[in-house]
Parts: sequence; structure tokens; C-alpha cells
Amino acid sequence: MLSLFNLIRSGRGILSSQYFNGTLRIYANLGNAANAIDGLTGLT
Repeated sequence: MLSLFNLIRSGRGILSSQYFNGTLRIYANLGNAANAIDGLTGLT
């Protein structure tokens, strides 16, 4: 796990940067979905 973190942190290689950006995008989408669910439950 630590080596994977160092690989992404180094920023060398297109695959590692795409993987890092992909995970950030996934977490952002999960956060938006959680906010939408909270909003719907708040309305009801």
C-alpha cells in the first residue's frame, strides 16, 4: 500500500496520474450522491 502511494505521489507515468485523477473523480461523484440523498431525506 505504501509503495502504491509513493508511485502515485511521484507523479511519474501517465497511468499513475490517470489512476489518481480517476479516484478523485469517483470520490467527488460519491460525495455528490451522498449530498443528493441527504437532500431528499431532508425534504421528506
